[in-house]
Amino acid sequence: MTEVLERALSEMEFELPAGLVDRALDAAEREPARKNAGRVIRLTSRTALVRVAALVIGVLLANVAAAYFAPKYGQALADSPIVGGVAGPVLRFSGLDASLITRLDASATSSGHTIRLVGGFADTERTVLLLEFDGEPHGLPNKQRECCYADGSLTDQFGREYHRVYSPDALTATFEPLAGPARDLGARLTFHVIELKPLGRNFHAVQGDWTLRLTLLQHAGVVLPVPGPATANGITYTLKSARLSGTQLKIQFELSGPPVDQQRGLPAQPMDNRSFAMGYVRPSLVDAQGNSASVHEWGFSSPKQGALSGGMTAIVPGSGRYTLRFGTAPDGPTFQIDVP
Repeated sequence: MTEVLERALSEMEFELPAGLVDRALDAAEREPARKNAGRVIRLTSRTALVRVAALVIGVLLANVAAAYFAPKYGQALADSPIVGGVAGPVLRFSGLDASLITRLDASATSSGHTIRLVGGFADTERTVLLLEFDGEPHGLPNKQRECCYADGSLTDQFGREYHRVYSPDALTATFEPLAGPARDLGARLTFHVIELKPLGRNFHAVQGDWTLRLTLLQHAGVVLPVPGPATANGITYTLKSARLSGTQLKIQFELSGPPVDQQRGLPAQPMDNRSFAMGYVRPSLVDAQGNSASVHEWGFSSPKQGALSGGMTAIVPGSGRYTLRFGTAPDGPTFQIDVP
């Protein structure tokens, strides 16, 4: 019976968190001796020996299964949190906190190109993978060699697929936050890339089959309090939410009032200072010293009726009080947002 269990265990494919075994052994060496450590347990029956062996292997199999489907459990076995960092300006550019990055080293080669996964991050706002291509270091988008966008899918150990979301850096692949059991237990993720799409003229589209596997635990994002509505130029501005992920600040807002209703029936306008979008919507964010935060994206949708809804994503350089302003029109509204 033990041979069958041993063979089943050896045939299982799983990936324990890095350093788990070493940390578990270290923890075992540090544990004080138990009072009954000197006792000798005598087994007088071969059946008893088989039962003990089966029990030990059964517990091991249970721990392995739990560690696979619940990476948090695997980490707890060794009593060691995941820490790490991928330092550099590229992290700050994407609003990532270096102290929360999980260092990774997984690679796959197909169609003459190698994708390397060097880091990952997950919180309640987003899931991020840091990539390198063909041995080139991951640099800032405006300084790195023109390369490509990795088109593929991200799934967890329970079969849930995560949709990709906008990121200003194509090599910082960003997806929606972890959900379902993986959100609570930890995620064993598979990033399956099927095509490399060019970002510039020096690279041509390449189809292939790249599979990268990783483990991430989800950190908690920060929900910030928002001030009440403000009315300016006949428009009521309402902040619906403000959420912080690392140093990335995402704000959702609504606009309502007669000017909003009037612009619904107008033809599409060029994006200049005379447009409704620039004059009354375009958000800007500055700190207490007047330094502008980098706004990576902003936009809005205008339904046939009801409030206009929009959002923005900015990278804040640090903690403090920030002033959010909408539009370039005189007397535009301002809001104060405190970032911890």
